[in-house]
Amino acid sequence: MTLREVEERVRNMGWPAPSADLRARVLAAAPTAARPIAWSDRVWYSRTWRMGMAATALVVAVLNLRPGEAMSHRVEASPKQLAQLQVIEETSQQAGLSPDAAAALARRALRGLRSAPREGGAWLDLATFDEAGDKQ
Repeated sequence: MTLREVEERVRNMGWPAPSADLRARVLAAAPTAARPIAWSDRVWYSRTWRMGMAATALVVAVLNLRPGEAMSHRVEASPKQLAQLQVIEETSQQAGLSPDAAAALARRALRGLRSAPREGGAWLDLATFDEAGDKQ
């Protein structure tokens, strides 16, 4: 016999099977209760869920790329905020900034006023500062 014939015979041999008695003992000792499928497994292997998440991500990306009137949440400034912004704009013009730069600085301050956390009052209350710029 050649090596090739030996390899061919080994490949064609059947796998040895356990005896019926051994098989019965193993199956009797093994837990055969089906484990419940966790919700996370159901979600991850659900094609509908994966496609839904991909579609949701796509919709969110498209909505963020295309700002429109439906997406804008305009908040009107209060008279106090407008007065503070006017002071900021006038002061920055007196300090030598161009009118455009002063207006941009005032708009940035308005965004800060809207998004800053309030601690017992306005975020930028000019009345609480003395002439040296220190908070009272």
